[in-house]
Amino acid sequence: MTTFICTVEMDKTAGIKVTVANADGTITQAIKADGATIVITMTKDGTTSTYTQDESSVKIECKRFEVDASETITLKSQKDTTVTSAQKIVLSADSDLTESSKSKVSLSAPTIEASADSTATVKGAASELSLQGSGATLSTPATLSLTSKSQGTLDAPLVTISAKASLSLESSALASINGKLVTVQGNLVTIG
Repeated sequence: MTTFICTVEMDKTAGIKVTVANADGTITQAIKADGATIVITMTKDGTTSTYTQDESSVKIECKRFEVDASETITLKSQKDTTVTSAQKIVLSADSDLTESSKSKVSLSAPTIEASADSTATVKGAASELSLQGSGATLSTPATLSLTSKSQGTLDAPLVTISAKASLSLESSALASINGKLVTVQGNLVTIG
C-alpha cells in the first residue's frame, strides 16, 4: 500500500496550504488558499496540471482537458469568445449542427470545402448572392439548371456556348440577336 506524506501549513499572511505526496515523491497534490486566490495543483512524473481561481476568473492549465456530460453542455459569454487550436478543431454531431449569427459569419482559409450527401442549398434571402474568384466553375454529372423569377444576365467580354449534342435557344416572347457582325453557319440552316 502506498504511503503518503501529508502536510498542512498555516500562515497569517500566506494563508493555508495542504499537500499530499507519496513517499517516493513522484505524485504531489496541493491546495493553497491565500485569501485572494485558490490554487490546486497535481504533479506526477514532472507533469503538472493547475486550477487557479480568484473572484473574477478560473484558469485551468493541463495537458488534456475533457468535459463529459450525460445530458447538456451550455457555454455562454456576454463578451467575445475565442476558441484556438495549434492543430485541428473538429465539430461533429449525430443530429443537426447549427451555426448562426445576428450579424455576420466569416469563413477564411487557403482552401474551403463544403459537401453534402443529398442537398446543398445557399440562399441570399433579401438582396444578392455573390460568388467571386479568379475563376469560377459550375459542374454536375447530371442536369445543370440556371433559373430566375425576374431577369437573367450573362455578361463578359467573350461568351462561348457549346453543346456536344443539341443546342436550343428559345423564347416564349421576343427573341433578338444583335451584333456588329452576325454569322450563322451549319450543314443545314433553316430560318423561318
